[in-house]
Amino acid sequence: MNLFMTKLIGWLLIFFGIFLMAIVAFVPALEDTIIAWFIAIPGFISMLAGYIVFLIFWKCPYCGKHLPWQMGLDFCPYCGGTLGE
Repeated sequence: MNLFMTKLIGWLLIFFGIFLMAIVAFVPALEDTIIAWFIAIPGFISMLAGYIVFLIFWKCPYCGKHLPWQMGLDFCPYCGGTLGE
């Protein structure tokens, strides 16, 4: 998986999880219902899956080391390889 797909899939999963958990937090009709759990648990799992995608695939394509969690990386800080997308 290239870096663009890693970022796309990782962030989509994280934001989808946040969206589901925000629904549970801000919709008063879901307060203390079993439906809230059926929305919150997949939201948490989605966020966790997004983080796992980043942990597994957020690596330099040249040296294979894990990249730092900062935006706007153009070069690998370890080997200097170009991270252009």
